[in-house]
Amino acid sequence: MSIRAKLFALLLGLGAAAAGLGLLTAWLNARAAVREQAERDFARIGSAWHAALAERLQQLGEDVTSLSGDVRYSSCMSQASADPDDFAGTPGDVRAANLCLCQQALHTRWGRTFVLLNDQGLQIIRQDDEQDDIGHSFADRAIVQAALHRQTAFELDRAGDEIDVATPVVNPEGRLFGVAMAGLSTQAMFQSLGRELGVEIAIAPGAAPGPPHEVRAGGRTRLEQFSPLPGPKGAPALATVVLSRDLGATLAPFERAVRRGAALGGGAALLLAVLFALVAAGRATRPLEELSRASAAIAQGKYETRVAERGRDEIGRLARSFNAMAEGLGQRVFFESALRRYLAPAVVDDLVRDPSRMRLGGERREMTVLFFDVAGFTALAETLAPDELVALCNGYLEQVVGALFDAGGTLDKFIGDAVMALFGVPLAQPDHPARACRAALAMQRAFAAHVSASPNPAVRALHARIGLHSGTAAFGNLGARSIMSLTAMGDAVNLASRLEGVNKVYRTDVLASEATARAAGCATRELDLVKVVGRKEPVRIFEILADPAPPGEALAAYAAALTAYRERRFEAAAAGFDRAAALGDRPASVLAQRSREYRGAPPPEGWDGSFALDRK
Repeated sequence: MSIRAKLFALLLGLGAAAAGLGLLTAWLNARAAVREQAERDFARIGSAWHAALAERLQQLGEDVTSLSGDVRYSSCMSQASADPDDFAGTPGDVRAANLCLCQQALHTRWGRTFVLLNDQGLQIIRQDDEQDDIGHSFADRAIVQAALHRQTAFELDRAGDEIDVATPVVNPEGRLFGVAMAGLSTQAMFQSLGRELGVEIAIAPGAAPGPPHEVRAGGRTRLEQFSPLPGPKGAPALATVVLSRDLGATLAPFERAVRRGAALGGGAALLLAVLFALVAAGRATRPLEELSRASAAIAQGKYETRVAERGRDEIGRLARSFNAMAEGLGQRVFFESALRRYLAPAVVDDLVRDPSRMRLGGERREMTVLFFDVAGFTALAETLAPDELVALCNGYLEQVVGALFDAGGTLDKFIGDAVMALFGVPLAQPDHPARACRAALAMQRAFAAHVSASPNPAVRALHARIGLHSGTAAFGNLGARSIMSLTAMGDAVNLASRLEGVNKVYRTDVLASEATARAAGCATRELDLVKVVGRKEPVRIFEILADPAPPGEALAAYAAALTAYRERRFEAAAAGFDRAAALGDRPASVLAQRSREYRGAPPPEGWDGSFALDRK
């Protein structure tokens, strides 16, 4: 063997030894990282368990609230609480109350029979309609006593299969009616928590809590920890559970790599590898050059580029990995392109930069909410063929969404023929009220231009209504882990939706709340002070003036009439609104008629000038 070959063999041997040592070090580091992650997940059991209990308790509260609102249940509980010593239940009332419970199908939610007790702890009715035990006392149970003192309590049964929960039942006046008691399946809750934490959970009777420790059995290594299962905050633990995770399955690839590295340390294998390396050096160059050219093509966006997968050696594996990478990049570009067909560009860019936003959850943000709807669309839809209806929707939605995106808005969702849009999220926009007003006027122009070109006179007669409101709302991902929607919720959303409908009352096209109108800086005029459905406080509403707006003389007459209207000078108000209506001001005719009605039947003393709307 030449000196060159010997030197190459020596270097290869040293490299193999270094690689083996590196693999061993990597395996030890990976093992430590896997164990640390498992311990962190074990430590989350308390908070995760409390969250699971809180969710189930909320479900129980919803069931109790539903039942307490049923007249049959309320009647039965009222009788039981009024005279608990003599209560045997009027047969008709007991049957009706049990029927109420059976209709709730609570057996699908609670592992044990759903039981209702009166305010003395006596059984009144239960979900499985077993009436023979009416009057049986549960007052000796600690969780029932806690519930009778208006505290929710939990208790693990002897078999460890279920957790009994007792919660007080209180009527709207604050009176304690009794107690609702149900059973939670520990197996179902452990399975749900196990999937969340990536661990296996089981009751460990008689075990004492302790630190994590490794257990070797069947050639596998598991990390286990005995941990207390917490009860309600401030209460003793319900039980001791064993948490476990299979470390061997996670570390198996590293163990195989270490074994391969050790095998490379053999002298005979090194010498043989030298001979093959000298022959294969030239052959290896061509695939590497091909990989280099393919990488340059990928950098230019040619994601369909692939390289030949030759053999099962490192070069072959590298080629397969490269092809998998190219395919993955192509799919990412494809799906990102597809997302842009359904979401606003700003939302897609935000999700690409920070994929963690795809998790469930949200935050409170300042925003402006826009609702767009088409008046008369439902009636028209009944006269159109399905393909004509879809073509009409797609045509005008493309135009109005384009106008929305031009103003920097985010498309939240399509609601049938309507549109919900947001400004100021997901990217902050300090001028979101002004953007929303510009978008509303542009959407109106785009819609009018589209329908006016239709040969169908019924389509040309359509007009759009828009409602705007600025405020704080919850924004984030709503839904389940398998499917979710990036949306906004809260009073700001509800009020914007209501204002879209208020356009029908005032014969307007775009209405905004005072919060939006004052901050937008666009041309507006105050219309009225109204109480919308579902909101106690009155809202000052403004019309966003389009081009052409009502004549200045009409606007001035309306403003003066509105002042007289709020000062209870309804004769002068009606005359002023009539002057504005004669000049083409559509809302003025609505206020003129109302002023005449108030002239005959004035509002009560202390009237704040608001008008209560009785429909959405």
